[in-house]
Amino acid sequence: MSRPCFLPATGLAAVAAWGTLVAVPGARADAPTESQGEKPIRIQLGVFLPADRSIRDRTGESHFSAGLGYDLKALGRRTDRVEFQSGPYLDFASRERDGFQLTNVGVGLQSRVYLAPESRLRPYIGAGLGGYYIKYRQEDGSDDRKFTLGGKAILGLQDRDGLYFETSYILTEKVRGDQPGGFNLQLGYRF
Repeated sequence: MSRPCFLPATGLAAVAAWGTLVAVPGARADAPTESQGEKPIRIQLGVFLPADRSIRDRTGESHFSAGLGYDLKALGRRTDRVEFQSGPYLDFASRERDGFQLTNVGVGLQSRVYLAPESRLRPYIGAGLGGYYIKYRQEDGSDDRKFTLGGKAILGLQDRDGLYFETSYILTEKVRGDQPGGFNLQLGYRF
């Protein structure tokens, strides 16, 4: 099963990202960057696409999703080639159809690595690790509610003005044998 391997791997990736933030030679927390000092708040809206076929059959192919984040200046680092940013996040996705409902709410810490901090369009990769509240209601009205550890892998592209497109894949524990994670496709803005 890939699920038990993913969560420890995500934890190791988060620890490695944190260690990189602290130990990157030449990285300075006080180095001036537009995004750290001027635009630490991120807000995003989009669509969540459940990975599990049985969830898509019950609740629909796409769900509303939203996200909120804050990049902590104390956790940011910058070199000539890359910029690191970390901070807390809140993710939300929900959809109800024909008596079925899936709601995911994630709260945790995420880190991003911007690969070309000086360019107009800045690609980035990242990861997040946190707690996820999952509500999965069946047609008969029975609810499964679970709070579990989860993680996400992030890939995005941001322009200098703060507009960005981000895709992420969220993975958590299964609920009633179904995987409530999936892809998030979101458009966001930093301010």
